[in-house]
Amino acid sequence: MRSTANLAICEAAAADWLRIARLHARSWKSAYGRVLSADYLEHRVEAEREAAWKERIGGGLPNGFVVLLALEGEELVGFVSVRLDADAEWGSTIENLHVDPERKGRGTGRLLMAAAARWVLARRPESRLYLWVFEENRAACGFYQRMGGEAVELGPRSAPDGGMAPEFRFVWQRAQLAALAAGLEAGEANATAGTVRLREGA
Repeated sequence: MRSTANLAICEAAAADWLRIARLHARSWKSAYGRVLSADYLEHRVEAEREAAWKERIGGGLPNGFVVLLALEGEELVGFVSVRLDADAEWGSTIENLHVDPERKGRGTGRLLMAAAARWVLARRPESRLYLWVFEENRAACGFYQRMGGEAVELGPRSAPDGGMAPEFRFVWQRAQLAALAAGLEAGEANATAGTVRLREGA
């Protein structure tokens, strides 16, 4: 793995919406070939992501929402978006985490996860954190397990192309979130590549 020493993490501004959208589209085209339709990925994803991000942050970021950027110099190589108090039971949520497909394997995702955890804990010290990830996205599922996340449910959810696809909900309890904030791979010892086990009783 290459070092993340040259990466800086900063909060996005409204003017960053376009470069976030373009990275988001590249990431989906790289990772979601088995999840989203070919027509969507080939013809619609760029315009749809640009419209979504312009609406979401183009006029300014709403309260309780942040996009953290991973920058190498001035180049955007990854981002994570986080919303506080998204669910009464599960707490705050990571809505998106994406790394430039050509920059994966360098620790950028770990750095962004730790930054997201610290951002949440600084504002909601007792919060849990959760996210949804497509079942077919095996690489992401394995990554979230290594980061200490626990799969608590699996069910069909609406996909961006208009279809339905099964997704796991991964959750970080308070102790796991603190470990994540410290940059520790809390679940790595118990994670098995390509396999996700639901919490017992879920």
